[in-house]
Amino acid sequence: MTFPFSGKWKFFVTESNDPSTVYAEGRFFVVNPQISIRPELTNIRLNSQYEPITELQRALDLRVNFSLPDTSYPMDMDYVEIIENKKINYPIKIKKERRDNFRYYETNGARSFTFIASDIRPGNEYRQVNLRDRNKYQPPVANAHFEGFDYDRFQQPGTPDFSGGFELVGYDDNYADYMMVEFEFSPQSFISEDIFLVGAFNDWQVLPEFQLEQDGGIYRVSTELKRGIYDYQYVTGKNKGDEVQNIDWYRLEGNFWETTNNYYVFVYYKSLKYGGYDQIIGYLKINSGNL
Repeated sequence: MTFPFSGKWKFFVTESNDPSTVYAEGRFFVVNPQISIRPELTNIRLNSQYEPITELQRALDLRVNFSLPDTSYPMDMDYVEIIENKKINYPIKIKKERRDNFRYYETNGARSFTFIASDIRPGNEYRQVNLRDRNKYQPPVANAHFEGFDYDRFQQPGTPDFSGGFELVGYDDNYADYMMVEFEFSPQSFISEDIFLVGAFNDWQVLPEFQLEQDGGIYRVSTELKRGIYDYQYVTGKNKGDEVQNIDWYRLEGNFWETTNNYYVFVYYKSLKYGGYDQIIGYLKINSGNL
């Protein structure tokens, strides 16, 4: 399969005889590599004047170094976008027009650029729900964890995960079935914000329909899952009806330099072709476990 130009694309799974009936959709990137990216990734600590909470001062400094080819114009260099694991809807952007203490760019005045993001919090390893044991997890309804509730992990580093992914039981397995799975969360202190479940099963989107409902001191939410293993976590935010605002990925999960994440770096250039579009001229995958 070929594509006429690079950039962000969407796909739709539709009824063969009725394209207006959409069963699923997704997003992907098409890259036309024209540059070589030289990354630098280091652990840093944010200034206490910016972040007073010690645990949240742990951060990563990512520097994206590259040089434009002779056929490109430096003034048309656009921006750099970084995707952490599978969080495609929440990119880290470094824009030329935005210059602050944490995200900015440097240039030699010619074709060499360095785009810098020094406020990337590594977070924690994701939680996992493992539904493969058919004796424990039987349709139509099951608890995510039989050993008890989920709790805050602000001070507790997690264990290795799928970097936001999942692993399903094979389609030809006799027990490759679906079930409603209930997640239960018990906060260790009062939470004034709304709490949401997010994970590999909803494409890492913080959605109003995944808000946990409070029942005494326990928060609960259920979702339909196919038998398998899924990465997930809890986030806080404010449900505004059709969207969630003020999303906090670290309040309930913690933030540790030891966390291993994948960072997907995309370099965008303003192309004048096809009436003008954001062309992806560079791509690189970085694993923070190599620090």
